[in-house]
Amino acid sequence: MKPARRDCVATVIGVVAHAVLLMPLWWAGGAGSAGGGLVVAMLFVGLVESLIQPAENRSVGGCKLLPTLEGLALLAVVAAGLVAPGAGTMGGNVLIAAVLMVVGITLRAAAIATLGRWFLDEVRLLAGQPLVMVGPYHLARHPASLGTLAIGCGAAWLTESAIAFALGIIALFPIVVWRTRREDALLAEAFTTEWGRWSQRVGAFGPTWRYLRSVATHSERASSRDSAMTRVSAANVGAHHPTCSSVLDGVRHARSG
Repeated sequence: MKPARRDCVATVIGVVAHAVLLMPLWWAGGAGSAGGGLVVAMLFVGLVESLIQPAENRSVGGCKLLPTLEGLALLAVVAAGLVAPGAGTMGGNVLIAAVLMVVGITLRAAAIATLGRWFLDEVRLLAGQPLVMVGPYHLARHPASLGTLAIGCGAAWLTESAIAFALGIIALFPIVVWRTRREDALLAEAFTTEWGRWSQRVGAFGPTWRYLRSVATHSERASSRDSAMTRVSAANVGAHHPTCSSVLDGVRHARSG
C-alpha cells in the first residue's frame, strides 16, 4: 500500500475508532446536545492531529507509556462527562467550554505543526533534533500538554460533570505534569545552556513570573526615559525660542517706552 493511502486509511480508522468508543457512551448517558457536541469536538481533535502529524514519525518505536496514560486520562474525563453529566447549574457553560476546547485544539495543532518532523507522541528525542523555541514554544515549553489540559477542562465544563472535574484533577493533571517533567529532563540534558536560558524565561505552561516582571520593569524604565527626554527637549525648545507671552510683553514694553 502506498504511504499516502496508508496514512489516509490510518486517519479514517482512528476517527471511526473514536466514534465507536464515544457514541455508545453518549447514548447511554444523559448528556444530550452537550454530549453530542463533545463527541464531535473529540472526533475533530483526532482528525486534525492525524492530518498534521508527520507520517514518518507515526511508526517510530519507543516508550509510549506516558502519552498512553495521558490519552486514557483525557478519555476518562470525556467518558465521565458523557455518562454522568451534571444538572446544568453553571451559567455560560457552553461559551466557556467552547473557548477552552478551541484554545486546546489550537495549541495542540500549533505545537505539532511547529515541531514538524521532530514531533513524537512519546517521550524521547530524535537524532539531530534542535531545541524549538518559536511559535507557541515562545510562550510555553509544553503547549501541546497545555492544550490537552484545556480540552479536558472544556469537556468537563461542557457536561458540568463533577466526576469529570475530579478525574481531571486527580488523573489528567498529574499525568500531564509528570510527562512535562520527563520531557524537561531530556531537554535539559541535551541542551544544557540553551534550555537553562529558555526555562528562565518560559515556564512549562506559560511565561515565568520573573520574565513578566522583568518585561514590566523594562517597559517602565523605557517610559520614564522617554518622558525625561521629552521634558529635556521641551526645555531646550523653550530656552531657544521665546513664547508668545514673552513676545507680547516685549511689544508692550517697546510701546510704553
